[in-house]
Amino acid sequence: MPEAGFLVKKNAHRTRRGGLPLQVAREIAQRILTGTYPPEQTIPVESVLVEEFGVSRSALREAIKLLTAKGLLATRPKLGTQVRPEAQWSHLDPDLLAWRAELGVEEEFARHLAEVRQLFESEAAALAAVRASPAQRQLILEAVVDMEQAGSLDQQVAADLAFHRHILEAAGNPLLLSLGGAVWGALAQSFAAGVKDKDAWTGALDRHRHVAKAIAAGEPEAARTAMLEIITRHVDEVGSSRTPREREKR
Repeated sequence: MPEAGFLVKKNAHRTRRGGLPLQVAREIAQRILTGTYPPEQTIPVESVLVEEFGVSRSALREAIKLLTAKGLLATRPKLGTQVRPEAQWSHLDPDLLAWRAELGVEEEFARHLAEVRQLFESEAAALAAVRASPAQRQLILEAVVDMEQAGSLDQQVAADLAFHRHILEAAGNPLLLSLGGAVWGALAQSFAAGVKDKDAWTGALDRHRHVAKAIAAGEPEAARTAMLEIITRHVDEVGSSRTPREREKR
């Protein structure tokens, strides 16, 4: 069992972003995601978790409320707090997506994320080719230049996210933009996992150029096809970037 107070020490620099209850929720959620607390099982009682995390009962209770709202937990009289079946989790919750991604991008998760992206990003690219203003087309082209000039992994991921965000904005549908915003955290982790070598990044750049050029030329079918190619190839890159040891753990 970790020493009392470990959570406060480990995540002190993060508490300002969401407060201590969110950090406690993150720890419990990741235990659920890794199977330490499996579905339909009862998590440790309040007194045990308070001592283990070194937090107050009020912070722990607030964390439980957060996870209940996200569909991960349910508190039942006389039964305690149980992990809900996975089908009932709010899988598109931004916090849950980010916490899952922090654990490492699994091939299955990358595939599920790709399927969601195929449903909305490919159509967003086609809509952008029809609806984008001249200024928006220019932003998309410039985002590719930013990707080309990125000198670090963080810069590559930031430029890649900006490229996809500009396309969703150019599609002219605020619901698509909100859907994209829900998965940005997971996409950032997934993008980072897929560009661990120069060849993968070079190939990704070529595919992004094809999308940008199709949108700039007002060719919706070409933009849709090129975006589908980005998404499909990214799943392969995430899988191939994992080491043999990482594959054995899954």
